[in-house]
Amino acid sequence: MRILYLHINDGTNMTRWQSYHIFDEMQRHDCSIIVFDIYKYRNIEEANNKLLKYIKQYKVDLFMTAVNEEILFLETLEKIKMYGVPTLLICFDNLLIPFFHENIANKFDAVWLTSKETEYIFKAWGCNTIFQPYAANPQFLVPDYDIEKERIVFVGTPHGSRIDRINSLIDARIPLTVHTDIINFSKNIISAPLNSYVESFIDGIRYPIGRRLLIASVIDKLTKRDLHIESKYLLMEKSISFEDMAKINCNYALVLSFTDAKSTGIFSNPIPIVNLRHFEIAMSGGLQFTTYSDELADYFEEDKEIILCKSNEEYIEKAKFYLCYNMKNQRMKMKLAARKRAENDHTWFNRFSKVFKFIGLNKIT
Repeated sequence: MRILYLHINDGTNMTRWQSYHIFDEMQRHDCSIIVFDIYKYRNIEEANNKLLKYIKQYKVDLFMTAVNEEILFLETLEKIKMYGVPTLLICFDNLLIPFFHENIANKFDAVWLTSKETEYIFKAWGCNTIFQPYAANPQFLVPDYDIEKERIVFVGTPHGSRIDRINSLIDARIPLTVHTDIINFSKNIISAPLNSYVESFIDGIRYPIGRRLLIASVIDKLTKRDLHIESKYLLMEKSISFEDMAKINCNYALVLSFTDAKSTGIFSNPIPIVNLRHFEIAMSGGLQFTTYSDELADYFEEDKEIILCKSNEEYIEKAKFYLCYNMKNQRMKMKLAARKRAENDHTWFNRFSKVFKFIGLNKIT
């Protein structure tokens, strides 16, 4: 099978991850993903013209993209469909930015959503939707167990309510390592960029989740938070590469992740979200430690493949309990179980196979 994927690769991790996950894994199943990169052309008009020429010249089984009409012109999409090529739109962030694809979504034969909560919006536009969450590549994220560090590790940027969670752990004398891009960390207020909220304001007020996201962002900007960097229980380390992710995840006792969408961790009932990291940790053979969400509990068995916490008290209690030295064998058992679950249920091949069946394409091997 040959998939032509219209892709924007700006060199950041936000776009590069697909090469390590989707492209690599599907290639191993004889599914060739031909990447049509917008940045290789002088402008959007030239890219659209070249795309049509490629579609016309070469046989592909599926055209796929995650962009909107600002990159893929509506007339270009219509011509692709006239050539008889099935079309698929994948919406990686449809919980947070559902209206990003408002003007183009219903022009595709199928729309792949990674969150269920806003599916009703796409249905109202007349879209043919299928829900499939993120996944992880078992050939890229291979556990490499060594001497386990009896600490919790977090890989990412500590901002907003994440700071509150991290502070609660280290204040309870729980050792934690943070790998982050921030080089010179200070006690200044840390929060997500304001412009990211301003740009999405008009769309955000159009749906209930969006309005809660906006309220949370305002409260977050007005809340002063200091990461307790002076704590002897907190260790700040440099960010890690994609290639080192599996080794880091599997060789710490626990791997901290977050299930709160954007800044909604400030609410007593945050908006839950499941993203790529939740599957990367498990596929890496790491033992994931996070707040409870119904969706995540459906993907991994609680207290056997993942540690989920339903209250602040439980958050601290479970961290201390699972970090005990005499839990070392149990931690390893859970890590192996998480990896097995991810291999069996949460690969990109698994996700794509269901999408292909939904579209009516021939099954791949």
